[in-house]
Amino acid sequence: MSTTTATFGHHSAAAAAPRKSFFQRMIDARLRQGAAHARAALARMSDTQLADLGLTPEQVRDVRKTGSVPTSFWA
Repeated sequence: MSTTTATFGHHSAAAAAPRKSFFQRMIDARLRQGAAHARAALARMSDTQLADLGLTPEQVRDVRKTGSVPTSFWA
């Protein structure tokens, strides 16, 4: 009789972090797609259009540098 234990795919306690659920991975993928779509839309807009949305010149520079609306816009 064998006294060894087989875990059959279970991670040991030394594992770094548990794998995300399918649902969470699906949400993360959709958020990445949405962020890419928003970055593309902002990149197509001119500085004047961004200013018409209410962005200051400094915020427009941040949009051009990072590809996303700075958090200072929402404050």
